[in-house]
Amino acid sequence: MNRNRVIDELKRIIYTDLVRVEPHCFTGVGAGAVFTGSFDWHSSVHAHWALLSMARLTDDASLQRKLLSRLTPENLEAERTFLNSPENIGFEMPYGRAWLLLMLTELSKHEESHTLTPSFREELAQQLTLWREQNSTLDKVILNGRYQSWLFVFLL
Repeated sequence: MNRNRVIDELKRIIYTDLVRVEPHCFTGVGAGAVFTGSFDWHSSVHAHWALLSMARLTDDASLQRKLLSRLTPENLEAERTFLNSPENIGFEMPYGRAWLLLMLTELSKHEESHTLTPSFREELAQQLTLWREQNSTLDKVILNGRYQSWLFVFLL
């Protein structure tokens, strides 16, 4: 199978699961605007990142339009509001939020990117930096393979 067919098949599989109505994983978290559904929250975020990256690198305008119709300023603002509410300050910290920062960075590379993206990215970067500063004790295992590993966030 050639590389283009593999990439096209990956895009199809990921997008099909991303928009599934019946959840097959953890649901009921997040604002429900974009990243709540058939994947758990952070998996949905990195599925969006992967598809945005593939759409850009393969010049797939159709896929890009589909993704941008999901990643509207209103939907991202709903996710931002959810993440910034006092009861959710630790939600997906640091793992999911690092993926969201990566996804927003990819989103900013698309022509139709909107004005919310830079301020949301800066906000996430500040939250992750603060989390790192507050979790810097040496008694924690650094390379533990858990989602809370600061090194993983740094590498993202």
